[in-house]
Amino acid sequence: MEAYKEAVAQCLAEPLGQSQEAIVALLRTPPEPTWGDYALPCFTFAKAWGQAPPQVAAKLAEAIVVRAPIATVKARGPYLNFTLDD
Repeated sequence: MEAYKEAVAQCLAEPLGQSQEAIVALLRTPPEPTWGDYALPCFTFAKAWGQAPPQVAAKLAEAIVVRAPIATVKARGPYLNFTLDD
């Protein structure tokens, strides 16, 4: 599972300007299991960027390049959700 978290963190490192280690520490299980395998709560970045968390999640979803093992990236409310290839 750690390799999957690192893959998610790798695609987020550049758009967020954060280290992969810092991003791995922020990843959570989505509030709803049907949303995906991992979720990034965008509250911290919203405060730093001066935007609402749903706006941050939507912007990140557009900026991320999806590559294996990630199947989809979707913004849902204040969360950026990742679904992995099975």
